[in-house]
Amino acid sequence: MRRKLFGVLALTTVFLQGCSDLTSRQEAACELKVTEICSDAAEAQLHGAILAVNSTSRPQEAQVVPYVVPIFQPDGTLATEVDCYANTDLRTYSIVHSSIAIPPTSQKELSFLRAEHLCIDAEATYVARR
Repeated sequence: MRRKLFGVLALTTVFLQGCSDLTSRQEAACELKVTEICSDAAEAQLHGAILAVNSTSRPQEAQVVPYVVPIFQPDGTLATEVDCYANTDLRTYSIVHSSIAIPPTSQKELSFLRAEHLCIDAEATYVARR
């Protein structure tokens, strides 16, 4: 009887630990707004004329330009980094591709990104898409 009770308690403990891990992973889930981050950076770079476009190329011809957008926390540590590719002709741009290069790894980084409205909870996205 004790052996069965011990087995049930052990399974219950493992099950509850798994549920706890799942809950903490869901709390940590945050979908970065990579396209928005890239668009904002491209806009800033376009207006600042610092997109890395070869000056010898014809400005009328659109080019795909890669750039990296690091997002730093107020203390100077990196929260995340996004790779962006924009199609630009030095007057306009469109985002061709965006992806996370370095994902956030801590709850502090996720909290910062949420506070800056640079990510949304994956669960909120699912509800909004329904």
